[in-house]
Formats: sequence, C-alpha cells, structure tokens
Amino acid sequence: MAENDVILSKTVLEELTRLYEILPVAISVYEYRAGKWKVQYFNELMCKLTGYSRDEYEHKVRDNPWELIYEEDIRLLCQKLDDLLEEGGVVYQQCRIKGKEGKQVVNIWSKIIGTKGESALVHSVYADITDTYDTIQKLLIEKEDNRIINGLLERSKQYIFKYYFNTDTYILCSDLSNQFVFNENDKFTLETFLNTDIIAPESLKDLAIFSETLSQVFQTGLLQ
Repeated sequence: MAENDVILSKTVLEELTRLYEILPVAISVYEYRAGKWKVQYFNELMCKLTGYSRDEYEHKVRDNPWELIYEEDIRLLCQKLDDLLEEGGVVYQQCRIKGKEGKQVVNIWSKIIGTKGESALVHSVYADITDTYDTIQKLLIEKEDNRIINGLLERSKQYIFKYYFNTDTYILCSDLSNQFVFNENDKFTLETFLNTDIIAPESLKDLAIFSETLSQVFQTGLLQ
C-alpha cells in the first residue's frame, strides 16, 4: 500500500497498538476501504475471548472479518457500522459469536479512529456477556412459564406441577395441587412419587422407566 493511502501514520498506529495491548478489554481494528471491511489488528484478549490462538483467529478472519459472528447478526452489525461511517460517534450492537468452545454473546462498541477520503479505520471493543445473557434468558423463560401456568390455573381445576429437569424436582403450582400431595408446599423428586401412592399402580412402571431414562440422559451431559 502506498504511503499516501495510509489512513493513520505508522507512529500513531504503533502508539495505539501499545495501548490496546495493555487495556483489559478485547479490541479489534477494522479498515473500511472501497466498500469492504478488513481486520487490520486485534489484541491478545480478542483471542482469549473467542478461545482461539492468535494464528487460528487470524486465519478465520483473514478473508472475512465477520467470520465468527452468527450470520443472522452480521446484517445488524453492518447496518450499525454504516450508520457510524455516515454519522460518526459511537455505535453499539449485541452479537452472537462462534467461540471455540461454543456460542458466546458479546456487546460491541465501535468508533472511528481515522479517516482518509472515503476510507476509515474503526476500533471495536468487545465485552463478553454470555453468562449475564444466559441468566436473563432463563429469567424470561421462567416468567413466561409462570404466565402460562397462571393462565391455566385461572381456567382449570386440574393438578398442575412444574418440573425442573436439571434438579429432578417438582414444584406444586396451586393450592389444589398442594392438597393433593400431603397438604404441603414442598418439592418432590421423581423418586418421591415412585415411593408414594400418589401415582396410579398401572402408571408406576412408565414413571420408573422415564426416571431411569432421564438419569441416563443427564449422565451424558446433554441436558446440563
């Protein structure tokens, strides 16, 4: 690349690189030129975030800077980057990425650090929020479950239980259900039901088979 095509001087880039390497966040620098994006730099924490070695990460993003981002999220990210090129400032987008150990969710903040004609350099800061995201999703699912159960309770007098696969635990969801099982608001496992007269004799065998199958599935780790 000719020197007059360089967006930032070598000295400025070296200073930025030194800064990026000591900051406690994952950072990538992207170049926008002739309508295309290309990775110009990434720090070590970018590799650590995704789980890839530096060589592995460089190979994956060499021809496509968005290679590790889920396809459905690329369009949204590129739209935000288009807005950035037109309006400046800082843009934010949440994306799912293909980490070496599986799906991760990241927040990405991007800002222009240099321009030359219609070309630009953009640095993006990545924050891994996978654990927080998963917790929020579980809470949303729990909220929806409760909404459905409450709707059922309003329209029915059936005995309703909620079952948690990961802990092998039943929770009674209504006063009527509580009266059906020992008149107590308690937690009951499959084993509890097998050892009482709550289940009809003709159904005990099916429940025992289900319990054993569930135990084997959890041993494989498929439902963890």
